[in-house]
Amino acid sequence: MDFEPYCRWRRGEGKQPDHDIFEVHLQGFKSEQLEASIDNSGIIKLSGKTHFQGDTWKSFNKEINIPKNRNKDKISAKFSEGVLSIKMPKKVKRNQLGRYIVKVCKEYYSTMIKVIKAVIIAIVVGALCGILLKRILS
Repeated sequence: MDFEPYCRWRRGEGKQPDHDIFEVHLQGFKSEQLEASIDNSGIIKLSGKTHFQGDTWKSFNKEINIPKNRNKDKISAKFSEGVLSIKMPKKVKRNQLGRYIVKVCKEYYSTMIKVIKAVIIAIVVGALCGILLKRILS
């Protein structure tokens, strides 16, 4: 018996607006009963088959077009509590790339300043200990 699973898009919700999630509700299925693939034309193909009742099997086939502004190479999926969640990260636009690099550089710079301060303190403390030790021993 073929059926059409309930599906919904969750677009850029919550703490991670940089991706969308496509949910496929598959109650009664186990992860090993599901198959998923992405073809070269940007289509996700999903299928599954599970025992339903007696001699009856429940199956589905579903195709999802990946939006053009999604990074195909970074798509991931998770199956939990009967829901297959397909995470589709958005591509970084060229005009946003600069802002992203600046953000990363600021975080890196801040970390480097902390490391440099720690190294300077260690050198000063080491030098002072050396001077004190030299005075004590002489």
